[in-house]
Amino acid sequence: MTPSAESGGGVGNTWILESFVDIDVEETLSVESILARQRSQIEGYEIKELLTATVGGNTQQGAVTTVYIWFIATFFLDIGGSVELHAPPDYELRCFPRVLYISLPSGACHLNKGVTSTTGDVYHQYLSLELTLPGQQVYPNTAYEFGVSAVNPTTPSTPNYWGIVLRKSVLEVADASRTLAGYELTDYHLVVQNPLASSTYPAVVNSVKVALTFEKQLAAGEIGHITIMAPSSTKVLCQRFKDTSGGGSSRAMLPLSTTIGKYGTHTCQLQYSITLHVEPAMPVLASTYLLELGVLNPSIRAAKDFWTILLLPVVEDPTLATLTAAANGTANSSDYASSWRTAKALLSLQVAGFGVSYPFTGPDIYPFEVSGCKALSIGVAALLLMTA
Repeated sequence: MTPSAESGGGVGNTWILESFVDIDVEETLSVESILARQRSQIEGYEIKELLTATVGGNTQQGAVTTVYIWFIATFFLDIGGSVELHAPPDYELRCFPRVLYISLPSGACHLNKGVTSTTGDVYHQYLSLELTLPGQQVYPNTAYEFGVSAVNPTTPSTPNYWGIVLRKSVLEVADASRTLAGYELTDYHLVVQNPLASSTYPAVVNSVKVALTFEKQLAAGEIGHITIMAPSSTKVLCQRFKDTSGGGSSRAMLPLSTTIGKYGTHTCQLQYSITLHVEPAMPVLASTYLLELGVLNPSIRAAKDFWTILLLPVVEDPTLATLTAAANGTANSSDYASSWRTAKALLSLQVAGFGVSYPFTGPDIYPFEVSGCKALSIGVAALLLMTA
């Protein structure tokens, strides 16, 4: 909370600078302010909650990716205001080919490069997304999402923090957070296409196709599980999962174990996720795998409309006895933590969702009457004879 006169010992929200002469460093904390040679004070800044935001994208080293940002605005931004996205050092940001204004009001994009003290005096790139369209502003307590083109560095970046700044039209900072945890770079050469839906109607059963492309072969045991997470308001129908790679050829499918999962090859831990269990004794070949998921579309578009792909390590699943003991508080916590359900992901990759909406409908087109078609045909034939 912002310090008050009562909580601050009578000083309140005030910063004081004092300088002393001929006093040892150890004595400065006990010396009285009346002995100060110089003294100045200024009103402090207001303490408030920082922006709530998340950052995600393709974690492949050196990959061209789209970075997705989700945040909850805390202030109103009118026309002329802007949303700034600051990248860690060595990341390249792009206004082109385009900025994905998913729920953020669209406007003008400007690429900037330089050093700012709030990012640790490091050279970095940042985009400024200026609001330019009348009637489209940023409102407080509202969630917004957008995506920008970026190029990952080939080595991990230090410090690995992203920043987002809400700036008013007079360039005054309305709110900012420069310590958003970035994603850790990996080298699995996995490319994931945006999910393709058979229907975008709200609240209907939908068939979603997800294509996973492994550009290099992964050795046996290098990964143990693949989790696909839909937006939290989407329900995954676990019984309707199919691997349609190679037209249904078993040689072209992912090497999945048939004994680990609740449904044989897979498990649905959450209502919006599905985890595929890879056979630990078989490698994942360099290929494109086409997966088909049955889902129930939400009734409205999700606030975080993106899909997440996780690669999990090979871990032993706890036995029923271990789970029961954990529920009773008598199990070893390290045994329970060895489950794939709680394992730290080797890779986390996000792609844009398809949303839900009603498709475009044009004006109704009525058929011609049969008699009218005959009269039209006779007229056209007569005109052709006269021309000949």
